[in-house]
Parts: sequence; structure tokens; C-alpha cells
Amino acid sequence: MSEIYGEDLLLDDNDDIMFTEDGDIEITEGSQIVAQDLKQEFKTNKGDLFWETGFGRGLWKLIKDTEADENTILSYLREGAIEEPRIDPETVSVYRDDEGIYRLSYIPYGEVEARSLLFDLADMLEDEE
Repeated sequence: MSEIYGEDLLLDDNDDIMFTEDGDIEITEGSQIVAQDLKQEFKTNKGDLFWETGFGRGLWKLIKDTEADENTILSYLREGAIEEPRIDPETVSVYRDDEGIYRLSYIPYGEVEARSLLFDLADMLEDEE
């Protein structure tokens, strides 16, 4: 399925490149790359990557905006997932749980199980300061 999804360097939760025990760079492929790419796109501001200036959605800028209410953030996350060509748009759902964490659920094409991404906006704001 890598022809559908592609491959990339595997990143940890701090966006650092992961290495195998032998010291080789770990690669992610298959539907796991969709989650990594989507997370990176939300965390990156459009234009920040000189080699791919159209990449990025800048979620942290949106959440710093005092006009951005819960519905705006939910719509923003939903729209980003729906625009991802490797995700079935009919399967996308987003909600905010009781702890204030936004949960994005989707099914990549060619898969049957839903995947989820969590966005703790308080943590994202702390990371940017």
C-alpha cells in the first residue's frame, strides 16, 4: 500500500527523527503515514517549509485567535482531514471531549479501521511559547 500512502521518516511525539537499534533511520509507510502527515500539516504554518510552501494549516495560529470558538476549531480540523486525499471524507468526525481535547477520527482509503488523532490545544500553545 505504500504506492497509495507513500513513505517518510518516522517522527516521535517531539517531531524528532526515530532511529532503529542499529542506528538506521526508521521509515513509516502505509496508513500510519497519513496520521503523521496530517498532524504535521496542522502543526506547520503555510509557507514555513521553503521546499513545500503550500504545506501547512497553522492550527496554533487559529487557537491563539480569540475569535476562534469551539465550532471554528472543529470545522477547521474536519476540513483539513476531508481535504487529505488519502482519507475517505465520509468517515471524518471531530469532537471535543470532556477534558477539552479535540479528537479527529477518520478511515484512510483501503482500510477498514478508524484512526484517531488527538489535539490538546493547551499543550500546543505551551509548545509554541
